[in-house]
Amino acid sequence: MERSLSKKMSKRRASILCFTMVLLLTFFLEVPLSQAKTPIQMVSASMGGDTYFWIAVASKILNEELTDYEFSVRAGTTSGNMLQLEKGEIPIAYGNALIYATMYNKEALKTTRIREIWMMNGRAWILIVPKDSPAKTIYDLKGKKISCGIRTGEGAIFLDYLNALGLSTDDFKPFFIGKGEGIEAFKNGSVDALAGVSVIPSSMFSQVAASRRGARLIEFSDSDLEKILPPRKPFESLSIIPAGTHPEIEKDVKAIMGWDPLCARDDLSSELVYRIAKALHKRHKDLIQAFPPAKYSTAENLIKNHGFPIHFGTEKFLKEIKLGGTK
Repeated sequence: MERSLSKKMSKRRASILCFTMVLLLTFFLEVPLSQAKTPIQMVSASMGGDTYFWIAVASKILNEELTDYEFSVRAGTTSGNMLQLEKGEIPIAYGNALIYATMYNKEALKTTRIREIWMMNGRAWILIVPKDSPAKTIYDLKGKKISCGIRTGEGAIFLDYLNALGLSTDDFKPFFIGKGEGIEAFKNGSVDALAGVSVIPSSMFSQVAASRRGARLIEFSDSDLEKILPPRKPFESLSIIPAGTHPEIEKDVKAIMGWDPLCARDDLSSELVYRIAKALHKRHKDLIQAFPPAKYSTAENLIKNHGFPIHFGTEKFLKEIKLGGTK
């Protein structure tokens, strides 16, 4: 009986030892693989915003394409991102050359170490009125209540445009409130028009178009654009919101477009940046499928509309696809 029990105990110990060895072997095989991946954090603007969604989709694609890296996402702020990029405190982030030039000056773009990797979103400044509004131009809104964004953000763009057109806030009744508040104010009739910056297709436009007031866009005339755009290049340029972008948009609408680039410092590995650019170009359709405004995430848009210099790694890829010779 004792001998039988001893044999059973020996077999049990052997089984436990075998199981332990398998666990240890599995651990030592898997740990080096996970440690071999280099973590790369990509910083967006605010949580849940357009740049956050774009970067979240892009990070998934990059994790599938660059399997030796592990890309993750966190929220940030535009101005904070650029300060941290300049200092080398973060590797990759959303930046904006227009805001950078406003923070410092346009000449600072000649000495900055921030470089653009790829184009993210195109953002159009749009002016929305109810579908039955008699207004045809911005001048028809004189004396009217316009929600135009906070004074230090989208509201500042509105003021710049007014100044270029020889207008001022005295000509209107501007409401310097946030986008969410502005949308609600438009929907409940507290304001006569809604102005702001939005990716295209625009969730802002969709929300107000679905309200009882409906919505349509007012565009700038060619003469207005000639007054506004020249000093704002290369940060903003003329673009078209195509007919059918939203059911309510029945014809092409001219719009002023700004650009959201994915950025890094100039000393981020050129080989890594080359691979990122290549992956985003290759998987552009997947980007669009997950986030439709990513239709602007093209090499051509980067070449035409970059505000910061383009990173050396991206330039290498652009030459490879015969799109070298950046502006």
